[in-house]
Amino acid sequence: MSEQRAPLTEIRYRQLFPWLLLVRCGKSSADPRKLLLAIIGVLALTGGWFAINWAFQNAYAVGEGAGPVPTPHIALPWEEGGLMERIWLIYGDDEQTLPVAVAAAGLDDPPGLLARVALQWSVVLTPYRELISPFAPLFSARYPESKLQLRIPWVGWVIDYGLFLHLSALVVWTALVWGIIGGVIARIAAMQLGRDERVSLTEAVSFCAKYIPSYASAPLIITYFLVFVALICMVGGWVTNIPYFGPLFAGTLWFLPLIAGIVMAFLIVGLAIGWPLMVPTISVEGTDAFDAISRCYAYSMQRPWNYLFYAALTVVLGSLATFVFLLFVQLILYFSYWAVSWGANDQLLARLFALTPSFLWPIFPGAGEATPADGVETIGAGLIAFWVYTMALAGGAYVYSYFWTAATAIYLLLRRDVDATDLDEIWTEEDEQDFFDFETQEQDLGVRTESEGKPAESEEATVGATTSEHESKDNSGEQSEGVADPGSTGQDGPGEEPGSEGEQREPKT
Repeated sequence: MSEQRAPLTEIRYRQLFPWLLLVRCGKSSADPRKLLLAIIGVLALTGGWFAINWAFQNAYAVGEGAGPVPTPHIALPWEEGGLMERIWLIYGDDEQTLPVAVAAAGLDDPPGLLARVALQWSVVLTPYRELISPFAPLFSARYPESKLQLRIPWVGWVIDYGLFLHLSALVVWTALVWGIIGGVIARIAAMQLGRDERVSLTEAVSFCAKYIPSYASAPLIITYFLVFVALICMVGGWVTNIPYFGPLFAGTLWFLPLIAGIVMAFLIVGLAIGWPLMVPTISVEGTDAFDAISRCYAYSMQRPWNYLFYAALTVVLGSLATFVFLLFVQLILYFSYWAVSWGANDQLLARLFALTPSFLWPIFPGAGEATPADGVETIGAGLIAFWVYTMALAGGAYVYSYFWTAATAIYLLLRRDVDATDLDEIWTEEDEQDFFDFETQEQDLGVRTESEGKPAESEEATVGATTSEHESKDNSGEQSEGVADPGSTGQDGPGEEPGSEGEQREPKT
């Protein structure tokens, strides 16, 4: 008898190694829709910061002898030291700066090139540094400039703690911009990574528009609850200033600020590690800010080592993916110039590329050596610079796209580890419609049951009355039958001879 061998089933590596989901983030982050959203986010954040800094800087009422106001600053993406230059030059050094030169120099030492590219963790954490940049001075110890007075125009009011309000405005704007932009990117990433489905940009924006208050308020709830706890301690600080009584009061009840410090430390640590997960939580679950806060604290605290492993793997993979993307963009820029240079004059091309970013001049031979000769060349050079800047900014925007895509993947993995929820369980508008239809059906069923309950009761009462009436009639009938003669019916009784009863009856007249 021949043995029947079972066919070898497919090995599902994603189920055995769910963290392989992070490998897909590099390709998913190159989605043109995500890059466009990231560019909008970078420009909106920078423009908002400049507007806020300008408004507050002109409103400070600085007294005599005071130094300059320490205004938080964020460089424009195209400025020296801005986003594009920092991202494009992060893999190089003084001799080899751009990715192509780094890759060419690393051919002699592939392991060294791999280590050099994969360990640039700062490139992946660039969005995170900008997220927390307004928070650091907001919570810095002994920040005397926070008591700067702020003059309100048209009213003439002067408010203390002007810098605190300044930083608060930056915090709110940062939370709003990256809450909305990051939410849309996370929504697209969740459908790609979790369900392998493509969602349009319009659908993603429409979905996230309903949760804008949740996106913006999730980090702000924690931030200003921490500030509220600090204000309670500030009241104790005022009491401490009372002569003789204040020091004794502070020394006796200092355990209360210590308890407040525990609460604030827990809040700030949770905010630091949980904010990148709050945005994907809302995009995946379609929930509110409080549920997002609860989930992020629970997942990060219950599985800290899983979170650390996912984060470390994300940094390595993200550094590699960013290098490859920048390398590809640089090749696009170079070959576009190289192909056109076959037919165009070299000196003319050098003048047309004079307005491009200076850190990209090694791609364009002769760029920066001459300036446009007339107005027509200036307009042409400006248009070429626009396209080159757009491509260079797309390279920097890739980092933001990867950041929010990887944050979504980490959230899905942590949710799977803690709640054993499948990766493809993502809240959609169809689920929302089914949920509302189910609630409507339950309400209709409840109303129908109540409306049908009263006639049912009256019907039962009617049936009960009819039954009792029939029973009374039956009882009266049985009593009459027990008195009356069976033969009065004109029929022969059972078991008697026919006519025997009739013979004994007298004829009726």
